[in-house]
This record gives sequence, structure tokens and C-alpha cells, in this order.
Amino acid sequence: MRKNKKIVNVDGEDFELVESMSVEDFDPHPRRPRNAYTGYLLQIDAGFFDAPNDTDGKCAVHVAIDDATDLITGLYFGQQETTNGYFYVMDQTLCKYGAPKNIVDDKRSTFCVNRKKKSSFENDFLTNFEMTCQHYCINLHVTSIPQQKRRVERIIGTIKKRIRTELHLQNITTLEQANAFAQNFINDLNNKFALHFNNIKSSWKNVNANEIEYHLCKHFIRIVGKGNVIYMNNEIYYTSRDGRNINIVPGKKGLVIETFKGKLLFYCCGKYYEMVPVPEHMIDDHSHDGISRNTRFPATEEQKRRHSYTCFYVDQLKYVVKKQKHLTNSAKKSVDII
Repeated sequence: MRKNKKIVNVDGEDFELVESMSVEDFDPHPRRPRNAYTGYLLQIDAGFFDAPNDTDGKCAVHVAIDDATDLITGLYFGQQETTNGYFYVMDQTLCKYGAPKNIVDDKRSTFCVNRKKKSSFENDFLTNFEMTCQHYCINLHVTSIPQQKRRVERIIGTIKKRIRTELHLQNITTLEQANAFAQNFINDLNNKFALHFNNIKSSWKNVNANEIEYHLCKHFIRIVGKGNVIYMNNEIYYTSRDGRNINIVPGKKGLVIETFKGKLLFYCCGKYYEMVPVPEHMIDDHSHDGISRNTRFPATEEQKRRHSYTCFYVDQLKYVVKKQKHLTNSAKKSVDII
């Protein structure tokens, strides 16, 4: 029995030998050294924690950390893990340090297109975050292995343990207050855990701070409608430049640029235009017999009592029938009985 179990005696005690696992049985993740240059690799990720207002909901904290120094370059609190949250983190990083050489993150749809079967068009398609990285010449690397971005995973775990207590001590109950406190929280964590820049060379690239907002944005294709207006998010906008309204030919296709701070721009024919909301008193209500047909200005209860929607549809039916060329005159006149 001792021979079959491979029991050996060491200093008077019996030990059972266990055969080591082969390399094929597990996926090894060996440790790798830090990068020699700060700003060469930036790790980005997000984690969830309990909401600061003591509810059952969860909030997301978006974090960016430098691989060489463990320096937290950006932090943002949001209700969910969103592209806009990562844009806020990149804004803090670009404004204070500059553009990194590489970024590593997970395979979220924010960073890459996740499709099992990709067409040739989808292979060439870039997400909004990828377009930002392409502008600043940042190499974006996506991975599904947490160990590849272990430093940001570890700092998120540290933040989860500390954030509830920190917010409670500061009497913070909303996300707006938490984001205002984020910079002080970043400074405390960096003073405790980050390395110094004494003998570390820098790879950060300088950027123009005035143009950062216009590159951290989302893009939507829109066609100019009749009346030289653009429809976006159930709102109507007209284009302007230098305070003057600019009329664009209806039917022209352009690109609506929505910055992470909510500013809207329209790019068409090689030019940028500001998008200004159309005042409500200038919007046609498409009313019939005093009843509003516009979804933004629905009919009141009094209008519904005084006028019937049925009369509108009956008139439309009569108009359509009379336009039919294959019907006889007697068939067209029979509709007037309704």
C-alpha cells in the first residue's frame, strides 16, 4: 500500500507524493516585470460597488493606471460602465499627463466590435474609443485574460474596500459629489501606492488641451431634413456658425459629433457647424381641427373631448381612394357616404 500511494518518510513523518500537473492541464500566467518607461502602457477597466446613497443599486468606477509606476491617471464614477465614463477617464489622463503609447483593456464593446461572424465592412469598422486612440496614435490591445491587466484589477479591488468608508466620512450621497471628490481620492491613493518618477523615463506625448473634448466623442450619421433641420435624440436642431444660421441643402448626409460633455457638432461637406435647438414656438404642431399631431406636444384632454381623431383618418381615407386610377367614378363617390 505504501508503494502504490508513493508514501515517503521524511524526518519520521509520512508524506504522500502527488504527481505534478502537465502544462496542458492549465493555462500559466507568469509574472512579467514593469515597463521601463512611464506612459508606455496604460491599463483601463471598471468595477462595481454599492451606491453611496445606501440603496440596493450598484455604481461603476472607471479607472486608468500606469503600468510602470502604478499611478492612477483617471477615475470616474457612473451608474453603469459606459463609453462616456471611459471618455472622462481619458480626459483626465490627456489633460494632466498626455497620450500614452499603448492601452490594454478587456473585450467590451466600447473597445472593439464583438461579432462571431464579421463581414468585410465590420472588420474595417472602428468604435468611438478606437477612433480616439487612432487620432492620438495609441495602440489599443484588448484581452479577455484578467492577468494581462492585473494592476488595474488590483487597484479596483483596493478602491472597492476603501470607497464606501471614504464617501461616508465626506458625507457624499450622490455621484456628482463623488466625482468632485475623485481628484482628492486619486491623490491619496497615489501618495500611498504609486512609485516616484525619480529615475523613470517618460513616454507621454503632449496633446493640445483645447481640442481634447472634440476627439472624445460619439459619432452618428444623420441626413439634413426639410427646413434645413437635423433630428437627434427626439429634438430638432438647426446648424449655425459664428452666431448665424447656416442653411444646408436637404438630403445632405453628415456626421453628428456628440462630445462626452454633451456638446453637439455637425460635420458636413468638410466643415463643422454648431447644432442649436429649434425653439418650441417655431416647431410645427401638425394640428388638425385644433388637435396636436406632434408627439412632443400631445393633445390635451379638452381637445380630445371636443374633437375626434376619427374625422382625421376618414378624410385621409377619402383622399387616398379618390387618387386611385383603377377605380370607377361610382366607386369613388361611394366613399362619400362614410
